Amino acid sequence: MFVLPILCMKMILNFNFRMARIRPKRFSRSRVPAMIVCHCKAVSDRTIRQAVREGACSFRDVALQCNAGRSCGGCRPAVVAVIEAETETTERSVPLANAS
Repeated sequence: MFVLPILCMKMILNFNFRMARIRPKRFSRSRVPAMIVCHCKAVSDRTIRQAVREGACSFRDVALQCNAGRSCGGCRPAVVAVIEAETETTERSVPLANAS
């Protein structure tokens, strides 16, 4: 009874995918998968990097903003490493003003 309409819809969708009319949504812009840094709160490195870009500059700031490291503290060295790496990247990407 409902098999024919479902079959027709499936054929149309398959045709559209093959002809690249509908592109599947990608999970992220970067091809590097996100790394979970804080397993207690399930916080990824991308979340920590975003917190640093939004102004967090210390472990405490990141912990307050995204809850990384607020449970057991076992991820603290990894969180600090991500903060330092993102701070270096941000400092390199911001051009210095000419002092004249």
